[in-house]
Amino acid sequence: MTTEEAKKVIGEHPDAVLMINGAHLGPLSPLVEVQIEVIKIRRDETVKMWAPGGSSWMPSEAAVKRIGNAAGVQFVPSETITRKEGADCWVGRAQGTRMAPDGKFELGPVAEYEWDVGIQIEVMRIKGKPGKDKAKYSELELEESRVQFLKFGRQRANTGAVTRGILGLVAIKRGIKGLFREDGSDDDIREIVISRIIQNTKNEMVLRASLENQGRVQQLLFGSRQSMLPAGAERSVEGEHHVVREDAGAPASAGASVGLQFADDPAASQQKVEETPRARAIRLLEKAVKDCPKIIQGKAVDAIAAALKDPNVTDKTLNSYLQQTIDFLGAAGILFPEDEE
Repeated sequence: MTTEEAKKVIGEHPDAVLMINGAHLGPLSPLVEVQIEVIKIRRDETVKMWAPGGSSWMPSEAAVKRIGNAAGVQFVPSETITRKEGADCWVGRAQGTRMAPDGKFELGPVAEYEWDVGIQIEVMRIKGKPGKDKAKYSELELEESRVQFLKFGRQRANTGAVTRGILGLVAIKRGIKGLFREDGSDDDIREIVISRIIQNTKNEMVLRASLENQGRVQQLLFGSRQSMLPAGAERSVEGEHHVVREDAGAPASAGASVGLQFADDPAASQQKVEETPRARAIRLLEKAVKDCPKIIQGKAVDAIAAALKDPNVTDKTLNSYLQQTIDFLGAAGILFPEDEE
């Protein structure tokens, strides 16, 4: 939408809390445009906090995710990880990113969240049960809670880091002041108006680049069209008629990979062996690590290198690393290397 349309939408919500970046309403690159999102938050989805100058309200995990989605927050794959420290402790790590007015992606702070089961049990032991009487937990209840904390420890750490990453990128430090009245009820609902920058898909250059990138990613994951053609099939490429046929010199056997060649190929007399998806993924990952080590960054490079050296690494793991590398380089504004035939 245009700046005038964005201001009109903002004006339609006079009682809402505004989370508008002033730069989003200024001059923008023709490749991007501003978008205004309106979300609703109930009072029971927040926690009242004390802050200098009055009370503030910290949104819950689910509400923070809605705010992040409305603000266009994404996450850097190589920085969004969870590691284990000791037997009962997990540490989540996440870094958010979102599109800036100039079309580039701005990075938020690297956020970490530690989930230590031992500390959580001690907190329960000291504070006691919720309520006025503050009854103590029995040892059996504490042990049952410990098992649950261990079961979902990695997920808790990851969720905590992602939540902190969103809050850091949208600049919510100590909650949102004035979100609700002090004497309000849990059923109170408040609107929040949030601005974000998106690609201007009406721009012909952006549309063409988007379509080309989709085709490139599809080819990297699933291989070229040529490898999917059956023996004896025909196709037309850019007005030229190519006949695909089996190599007469190659013995046909059940389950064997049959080489394909083109009638107008100078090397048609030689068998052409199609590259398997696994071999393609390995080759492209090796090229990405070699050409863009500083962009992919240290830990991701080490993880990919270790996977490439492991002869037992699964195809699913290789494809996952390949997709993460494509996404990360794309977020940094770098086109992934072409899949050379």
